[in-house]
Amino acid sequence: MVNMKKQILILLPLIFILQISSCNDPIFYTISQEVKPLPPLIKGSPTNFVEYYGKMYVASGKTIYRYDHTYTSYYESRVGWTEIELDEHINQLAAANGSLYALCSESGNFVLRRFDGYNWSVVYTGYNTLKIYAANNILFIGASYGDVLGPYNILSYDGSVIRILADTEYSLINGAAAYNGTYYLSTKHRINLNGGGIYQTSAPGTPYSAGIANSGPYIGIINLGNTVVAITRNGSLQAVPGFYSVANLGNRPATGALAIWKGDGNTLLLAGRGDVMANEVNYEYGYFEAIVHSSGTYLTSDLHEPGYYPSSVDNRERYRSTIGKLPVNHLYQAPDGILFASTHNKGVYSYRLRDGEWQWNAEQ
Repeated sequence: MVNMKKQILILLPLIFILQISSCNDPIFYTISQEVKPLPPLIKGSPTNFVEYYGKMYVASGKTIYRYDHTYTSYYESRVGWTEIELDEHINQLAAANGSLYALCSESGNFVLRRFDGYNWSVVYTGYNTLKIYAANNILFIGASYGDVLGPYNILSYDGSVIRILADTEYSLINGAAAYNGTYYLSTKHRINLNGGGIYQTSAPGTPYSAGIANSGPYIGIINLGNTVVAITRNGSLQAVPGFYSVANLGNRPATGALAIWKGDGNTLLLAGRGDVMANEVNYEYGYFEAIVHSSGTYLTSDLHEPGYYPSSVDNRERYRSTIGKLPVNHLYQAPDGILFASTHNKGVYSYRLRDGEWQWNAEQ
């Protein structure tokens, strides 16, 4: 009897292991798809991504990183990041009128730097330059004449002349898009949670030519190809103009990150997903996707979690265990097709082939 008890005790761990290995519970599959986080090359909370003469740029701290995408095996062996050091902290990047722009700050003072392909110089706007965005080769600037807390203006810069397009009171620009000769500029109020709006102009070279087209707390805007959409803080994606809802983030707030992804003959709109003031089980960050019609004029699906074909990822659980856990501030598909994300405090992530599997992880 004693020997039988000993045999049972010895067999119990084996039985437990066999039960786990044969279990079809989704939780075990989810665990099996988790990947080990890699140390990022580009740390912190990096800036937005821009493309300048066929190369992608992003910045963190006082360093600009140029992605040369020269890979020995195309996907896995990194040999193509170039680092460019500046004297101040870099807040934003933009590319317009043949130049790369870096909005920098040091001890509360802002400076707009311009790279013409050969040298860096300072652009003097006469204002406190707080935000920069580019659309159709025009640089749009969010600025204040005095206090950085407002009131604000929207300026345009064509590479030679600064012009005031609109006085926006306490709403600061956070995006720009162009279509069919019209420029659309998204803004959000600094104090009023529901304040802000879309400004539009067909004459960015004419002072005070931008007027408000619609009011609302907009935090991002993008051209789908042949139409423009803007997203509000509460995750409502709206057609511009028209301003009717075309999709939403399922009652989740947005981060303002918007990007176009193309692959396998499909085009998707990607939208960064934010947090809510509540504690919920299994809540995710990351981004959602919507299918863009081949004409580039409208969406053919609502925004949904990645992993359902067509998708920017091939495994939903692996997405959930990686970028799905992180707040995403910016998204961008590089010229070589690799999708990048600028995360909050975790650096730049990329979706590429690693250890034989496509996965989101820190770019190295």
